[in-house]
Amino acid sequence: MNTTVTLKHQTIHLNAPISGTTLPLLEVLDPLISQGVLGHGIAIEPISSRIVAPCHGTITELAPTGHQLSLTTEHGVVITIIIGHDAIRTHGLGFSKKVTCGDIVIAGQTLIELDTLKLKAQLQSLAVSILITKGALKLKHHFGIKRAGEDKLLSIVIKDHQ
Repeated sequence: MNTTVTLKHQTIHLNAPISGTTLPLLEVLDPLISQGVLGHGIAIEPISSRIVAPCHGTITELAPTGHQLSLTTEHGVVITIIIGHDAIRTHGLGFSKKVTCGDIVIAGQTLIELDTLKLKAQLQSLAVSILITKGALKLKHHFGIKRAGEDKLLSIVIKDHQ
């Protein structure tokens, strides 16, 4: 008996979590990010100070320092946002968390506010990396100048769960 399985795919879109100019991950200073060890995605050189949710989801991880968080979508895609190079050494100074682990957020909701003057003085780079760490079959990058919560940043092909 032969059984044919048809896989269906769907595409979800992520908006920019911060305003700025996009960069390929290869240009990020952290080798774990630039070499794709932590996931695949895109980075933004910020020109604003608010990190917003790129889509609807649940906050599943939030570093005590506020420099890193993960959001899981209803489709099971895990998005990790890492702010700055070696930002853990700031001990949270310059990061103001507006959410906690377990919060359900909507696209555009403020997640973290940054004191960009303080952080730029402390960090070698303030580039924000947006990484897909689970659930994506394929990514399409949308490069250019982006507005937080408004402009499409990544299109993600996922397996349809229906």
